[in-house]
Amino acid sequence: MAQQYEIKDESGSLFKNEEKSKPNAPDLTGNCKIGGKEWRVAAWMNESKKGKKYYALKFSEPMEKGGASKQDDLPF
Repeated sequence: MAQQYEIKDESGSLFKNEEKSKPNAPDLTGNCKIGGKEWRVAAWMNESKKGKKYYALKFSEPMEKGGASKQDDLPF
């Protein structure tokens, strides 16, 4: 049985998005923990106007097992 990886506070991991089916899908995805709270992380490789490459990041609430985020339960 595989051992489950525990994310330590103030750290995380990103993995290549092998299932990238749309051009605007993230290049990398993963999880991190900040202040004791887990977050999903998505990263896109971009290039500045001066030609310097960088990653743009987006943090969001973790997805629940059915595919919906915790924010989908909001009443508005």
